[in-house]
Parts: sequence; C-alpha cells; structure tokens
Amino acid sequence: GSSGPSGATGPTGSGGSGPTGPTGATGPTGVGGGTSGGGGVGPTGPTGPTGAAGVATLSPSSVDPETLTRGGLYTDVARGGTVTASTGTTLAGNGPVGEYAEADYSRTTLFPSTLTVDMGSVRSGIVELVFEGSLRGNTADLPAYQGAEAYQLAWSADGTNWNQIPPVAPVDGDVFDQLLGAPVNGRYLQLVLHQAAASPSNPVQISMLRAISYLEGESTVVDAPRLYGAFGLLCACSSF
Repeated sequence: GSSGPSGATGPTGSGGSGPTGPTGATGPTGVGGGTSGGGGVGPTGPTGPTGAAGVATLSPSSVDPETLTRGGLYTDVARGGTVTASTGTTLAGNGPVGEYAEADYSRTTLFPSTLTVDMGSVRSGIVELVFEGSLRGNTADLPAYQGAEAYQLAWSADGTNWNQIPPVAPVDGDVFDQLLGAPVNGRYLQLVLHQAAASPSNPVQISMLRAISYLEGESTVVDAPRLYGAFGLLCACSSF
C-alpha cells in the first residue's frame, strides 16, 4: 500500500532562548501497511527573563556636591560629638554640633577662644567642614576671617598632630564653608577664635559646626540637611 502522510511541522515559538519542544507524535499508518509519517518539530520555548541591572558607583570628584547632598549620600559625622571649650566660652544646649542653631551654640567674649570636638572615633571620607558664625541675619557676632586675627580651623586623627585649614569668607552672610579638596580621616576638630569681624569688643557665636563625609553617608535624604529652628532647613552643601 502507499506510505502514510508526514506529520505537520510545529510552529516556531515567539521566544529565542527557551528549550526546543518535544518531537511531534508519529503520524498514522497508511492504508495497506505503508510507512508511518514522521513527527513534526515542536515549538521553541519562550525567552527567559532579563537579568537585574548593575549598580552604578558615583565618585564625589565627578558629581556635583549638591546632587550628592540632595541624594542623601553625605552625612555629618560631627553631629553629637563631645565639645570642650576654653574658659569664658558658654556652651548652650548641645553646643555647636547640635541640631538647632537657635538653641545649640557656643558664645564667647574672651579671646583667643578654642573649641574642640571629639567625634568619638576616626571618621573616614571627610570632604568638607562647615560652621555658622551667628544666627541667620545677624552678622555682628561673626568671627574675624581676614588678617592676623582670622579664625583657625584644623582637624586631627589623634588630637596631637593638627592639619590647618585656611580661613574663608562667609557665604550668605554667615556660613563658613571649607572644602578640603581630598577626603581625610579624622577624629578631632578644633576652631580657634581671635575676635569678631565687626568689632573686637563684640561676642562671637558659633553654631552648626559640621564635618561632612561621603563614605559614611546614610541612605535617606533627611540626614543631609540640618534643622535651623523656625527658619527652615539648612543644606550641608558647598553651593548653599
């Protein structure tokens, strides 16, 4: 008798990477005992899932500091540190490393006056030191920042060997912002005040003293700003 018909070829699947489908069933035997038809090719399986995307790494040298701050990658490692002050200096609230400029500050009328902050351990990746000289809008209590009477700011890893940071003029009237250039690892901060900028007889008031680190940054944006009482939020960024 004649041979039976071949089995139909299976359709190609929509995916491209799945396993090949099983061989189709054998066709029926032809009339008269002919050879059975061959099985069709099964469909190709569906494409597998796409793998997870990789995580990008940002370098502070290639990203605008304000972008990092708003993303919560900066954190203040001086917050809550232990503050000591020379004779004649008043420490209000939690001192200049506290959260509120209105209530947490140092104030002195005796010069030179020295503030020292112990952050508790060596903190890594410090790229910026910032402090405010007075309550916002009051420039009478700013420290001198020019000439022989300019303030002196330094950091140290051991409390003995100090690295001096050149003084800078305030931005926005009262914010002193020192960019360190390269990240440093330090435990202590020291600020020496010689007199007020407006008049040698004026007191000097310091608040919001911060050491900004990017290696120890937290994952939430609320860590970047520091509270400024009723005046709103103060951003810990160089472009403020």
